[in-house]
Amino acid sequence: MNGDLVGINSAIATTNQGSVGIGFAIPVNRVKRIIHDIVTYGHARYAGLGVYLDPRMDGILSIPDYRSQLSSELGGDPPKDGVILEQGAVQQGSPAADVGIRGLDVLISINGEKVDSTLDVNKVLNDCKPGQEVSVKFWDRGSTKTADVKLEELPGQ
Repeated sequence: MNGDLVGINSAIATTNQGSVGIGFAIPVNRVKRIIHDIVTYGHARYAGLGVYLDPRMDGILSIPDYRSQLSSELGGDPPKDGVILEQGAVQQGSPAADVGIRGLDVLISINGEKVDSTLDVNKVLNDCKPGQEVSVKFWDRGSTKTADVKLEELPGQ
């Protein structure tokens, strides 16, 4: 109404190959951050924990047999929700590894926002900058822990 920019069109889902359908846009705050990064660093920068997230594992913690197997291997009852990190998912020397996060741990929340899928993790981290510190709540072999993690810049961006 005021002529303010709120986003930039990025795609449209249509059934007739035309311009009528559902439009998708990149929020203007993200655009501003990316423009700043390109001008300052020559490329867009994205922040990460230093972990590999496998979307095929989303929802696996809701399967009682899987949680039972984890419990017998690691001790304690794993949460029913969260994002499990597979063995080898945490890169050596990464910010996550530096605070004690390891394979078979379960990410529960980042900066107080519950994460139940790889998409949830990516949505939270999309609004973060490399070097920013985030609070990560995770389950580790029978106990819930919280750690402050200084995010790294994702490679190849």
